[in-house]
Amino acid sequence: MRYIAVSDDLTVTAFIVNSYYHLAHPNDLPSYGGRCAWKATPRLTFTQTLYGGPDQTETSLEFWLLYGKNIVEWGGDDVTVPASFHIGTEIIAHLPSSQRAFVMGGNMVLRWHIADPWSVPLRPEFYWDRNLR
Repeated sequence: MRYIAVSDDLTVTAFIVNSYYHLAHPNDLPSYGGRCAWKATPRLTFTQTLYGGPDQTETSLEFWLLYGKNIVEWGGDDVTVPASFHIGTEIIAHLPSSQRAFVMGGNMVLRWHIADPWSVPLRPEFYWDRNLR
């Protein structure tokens, strides 16, 4: 991972993921990504992360997973509100139609700090998969 502080308010990160797997080990090729975080104000931050790589046994570029995650976070003295939006796509190699999967989701978290050590969170979220029936 390579982290670069462009300024006090902007950071850029590049990374290579080698052999990440959770439930399977599809191949030994690395995946790649980058992240940009911008502190627009002392209370407001924007972050974008992009990821691409061969997450299947078929490793041709057309089958790579492409994934993006966007986060905006506002932090007050006793209330913090981050919200995220995720979007991803890949062609599933083992399906006969080689159909492109397309998913997206997001959430918002509201965290209210009442008094030490007490906080109350609320987290609505959604997930959508074009191919899920």
